[in-house]
Amino acid sequence: MKQTTLPVRAVAPLNKRPAGDSAENSNESPFKRKAISTNTLAETSSDTPAGASKIDSALSPSNVYTWLNSLSDAEAIRLHELVNVPNAKRTHFIPLSVVNRLSGCTNNQFPARNGQFYTGWLECLISTMGPNRNGEHRLGHPRVRFTVPRNKNDATVQFYSEMKKFIPDEKMRVFDSLATRTEKNSSTEQVRIHVHHIAYNSCRSGPGYRPMAQCGKNLSVSHLCDQVGCVRLEHVPEFVTKHGDNSRRQRCRGIVLVIQTMPDGSENIVKEVPCVHAGSADITDESLAACCRKVCIIPLGEMWPELEYQWKS
Repeated sequence: MKQTTLPVRAVAPLNKRPAGDSAENSNESPFKRKAISTNTLAETSSDTPAGASKIDSALSPSNVYTWLNSLSDAEAIRLHELVNVPNAKRTHFIPLSVVNRLSGCTNNQFPARNGQFYTGWLECLISTMGPNRNGEHRLGHPRVRFTVPRNKNDATVQFYSEMKKFIPDEKMRVFDSLATRTEKNSSTEQVRIHVHHIAYNSCRSGPGYRPMAQCGKNLSVSHLCDQVGCVRLEHVPEFVTKHGDNSRRQRCRGIVLVIQTMPDGSENIVKEVPCVHAGSADITDESLAACCRKVCIIPLGEMWPELEYQWKS
């Protein structure tokens, strides 16, 4: 029986979702940072990333980035695991129906990169920390608010007592000096740090890593997924040199997947094209790592009604 191929219709990027329509994957993510044993903390506590400023008396009280740089590799990882890992929700920003259908797709040419691989690759870890808001509108990425207690031995203050267990007293004293009052007449003092900066600062082995002290000097941490509050380490891999570069990633359509409906009704990924930011026209580990975490699906044969809302937008 001769197969009928319907016209190809390009699909808009699937990186934005209506509120309340998200999918969560209960399977373990295949993208996990190689852990550094916390038992090596005493051995590595003096290590600082190349180019990072060391803590001294001249540190500006407002420079939380310099304080983040002063942490050793093990301390930075422990801080991420304390703040972000237990306070993040696994979320997709494409419809659940598309996640389910894509998960069932095969890839006969490269079986390891099947649909289930790509749904895991797209998955975000969204911080449950309260975002900055003006009414119902998000103003920016969530920040963790570290309360600095008057009694430094108070074990009831969230995060602070745990931080003291793995961050040396000298660095904690500098941390205390960064605290500001939460309100004009309040006696509560806090240090506020963006959650994705804490995540980024724990990924110092990445090829695009730069010390956090450079943040703000025409540099910004780039989210490959373009999702506010995502703290997945693979999604915040590097600084971009210009804010314009970050904006161009926000408008990127992401990876293109051409999916063919086979005669037996199954669906097979027949072509994969990295986004323009991947640095290569071929799919490699390196290009996938640099590709924006968005997807543009082009169906061949049977169309996907799950994508209709994108065509109407």
